[in-house]
Amino acid sequence: MKTLSIIITIVMLQIATGFAGNDNNHKINNTQTTRITGKVVDFNNQEGLAGVAVKIVGTDNTVYTDFNGNFFINNIPANSKVKLQVNYISYNSVVINNLKLSPSSNAVKVSLSKAN
Repeated sequence: MKTLSIIITIVMLQIATGFAGNDNNHKINNTQTTRITGKVVDFNNQEGLAGVAVKIVGTDNTVYTDFNGNFFINNIPANSKVKLQVNYISYNSVVINNLKLSPSSNAVKVSLSKAN
């Protein structure tokens, strides 16, 4: 019974530590990331627009603005350039090319005009 208890303990420790012998589970990611925060507003009245799609082109990273038009996108490689695409029904789309991201703060304000 004592042997069974020891075996169960060893198995539980291996599960809890993610099988410590596997180096792939213990690599530390040193890539510095940053965040984009912003607000999308109506061009004419400057009111925030809710539900606007904000996408980093070339990725699956799409977020939607909150009730006040605010959005944020996390975990983007710092010191990189991205292309931001902003789409909303009945408004003209906006693309921001070569948005240079700093390691600290990246705030953008996007004004959308109504489509004709």
